[in-house]
Amino acid sequence: MKTGRPKKNTSATTVRIDFELKKEAEAICDEMGLTLSTVYVMLLKAIVRNRAIPFKLVEVSEQIKQD
Repeated sequence: MKTGRPKKNTSATTVRIDFELKKEAEAICDEMGLTLSTVYVMLLKAIVRNRAIPFKLVEVSEQIKQD
């Protein structure tokens, strides 16, 4: 039974994300049966396991950098 309390040895993280980007990502994750929290944990575990970002990083335009 879930109690709504965080598990031991967990840490809360706050990230500022564009509202529309978050909404779209949540909808896509929901279609896959995932939550954003689960995807964040998956990403962090992949970074630690591979000691690298698990996707290719590309240069972004100056406009995106300013946002």
